[in-house]
Amino acid sequence: MENQALLQMFNFSRSNTLAGLKATTEEQALQVPEGFNNSILWNLGHVYLAVEGIMARLDKKDPEVPEEYNDFFGHATSPSTWEKEPPALTELADDLESQIERVEMLYGDKLDEKLAEPFKLNERTVFETYGEVLNFMIWHEGYHLGTINGIKRAIGIKDLWQPLETQESK
Repeated sequence: MENQALLQMFNFSRSNTLAGLKATTEEQALQVPEGFNNSILWNLGHVYLAVEGIMARLDKKDPEVPEEYNDFFGHATSPSTWEKEPPALTELADDLESQIERVEMLYGDKLDEKLAEPFKLNERTVFETYGEVLNFMIWHEGYHLGTINGIKRAIGIKDLWQPLETQESK
């Protein structure tokens, strides 16, 4: 039951991320308002890249992501340093959607299992089970969704989930 609840929370978190993405235009996704270091697009790409990196680390293999994703969305990157055109919002939507099934398939029945070796996030944070790692991925996504919502409010979007076709032009 606990595993099922954790997977439901991952799906809930991701479905909210995708709903917010689908209520965002490409133009909105690229804006970096005052007080923010990154854009909506960066936050979405970072969530995707982080989950891929964690899954690869647990499986002891290289992440299977486009090489340039690290330059766009890796730790300590920012749209202000991008030298090429980033992926489109629709591409990231596809990436994020396809990730759901892979997370469920790879870890859904292992969430109570101990990891072969602890997953050290930093000096204070070490995870022992697949479930603990998934719980961190859920927290991380929620953190970035909060940032995305803050960016949307800063650029004047009042209804964060309003379908694009009904949004007023800004």
